[in-house]
Amino acid sequence: MNDNKIAILRVKNDDYFFRYIARRLHPLYFTKNLHLFEKLYQHHIIILGFWHFFVRHYNCFILFDAMLVDEVPNYIKKKNPKAKVIVYFWNRINQNNDYLLRNSNIDKFYTFDKTDSKKYGIHFNETFYVPTLLPNNPVLYDAFFVGRAKERKKELIEVQQILEHSGCTVFFKIVEHEKDYISYSNYLKLLSQSKIIVDIVNNNQTGLTLRVMESLFYQKKLITNNKKVCEYPFYRANNIFIIDNDINPKKIRAFLKKPYQPVPDDVLKNYTFEAWLNRFKREDIL
Repeated sequence: MNDNKIAILRVKNDDYFFRYIARRLHPLYFTKNLHLFEKLYQHHIIILGFWHFFVRHYNCFILFDAMLVDEVPNYIKKKNPKAKVIVYFWNRINQNNDYLLRNSNIDKFYTFDKTDSKKYGIHFNETFYVPTLLPNNPVLYDAFFVGRAKERKKELIEVQQILEHSGCTVFFKIVEHEKDYISYSNYLKLLSQSKIIVDIVNNNQTGLTLRVMESLFYQKKLITNNKKVCEYPFYRANNIFIIDNDINPKKIRAFLKKPYQPVPDDVLKNYTFEAWLNRFKREDIL
């Protein structure tokens, strides 16, 4: 794989995570002969960044589904027909992104979600995370959540109320408008001030979210409604509270009192960027 040139394309204006990890991963890309380029996206018009000058230099392109439009894989195949184009769904497949499955210029599809993998007959590849040192801030909150409302606002408010009735100090920011977004650096500051991360997924999602990764790498407790997390090797009852129909303040208070149980490094390494890249099938990236 080291002899192969791989380009990983992201959306430039995704301020939540990609812009943050791009700075963190630059030395890794350089030493492993991988390169992170950008595409600009605005009003469904592709404005090609400098990466398009180098399309012929790469054997394989891994594209993330977020805000991806057909013009990108189409342009790559037009300029470099022999290149392999892979799309990685880091979101559930739905009416907003399923059109990518019909693009004949995409050679392979991967997803972070096992349910979608089975439903659409595409490859599964576990998610990844790139940790950094958290700010050294005093703990101000027992639990916190920052994220888009999506279709979970009602459940988020219910969980917030239960936590407050349990005596928890909480910070909840349900984002419904673009102006309310915060940078990932500011998000990590809030995370560093909190004991517990709240993770509420939409119905039927089984893939691990960014919040699960954060809880693992930063040794924060997690409250989640994703019942599948108990099937993973990192699951510890002391660390992860799975919401069921009988969630109540008594259970929450008992969970808070349990000491955190560190997860072994050999388990964590399965969720690193290097492990994620190595899980792509060799024949797909060579």
